[in-house]
Amino acid sequence: MSFLDDFQASKLRLSVLILISIDLSSVLYLKEI
Repeated sequence: MSFLDDFQASKLRLSVLILISIDLSSVLYLKEI
């Protein structure tokens, strides 16, 4: 059970990091224009 919880937490953290990186790259991209 604990392993599954850790897996869910890491998956959530990974998706959050991906969203943040996409957000930052789009902001930088818009600044270039």
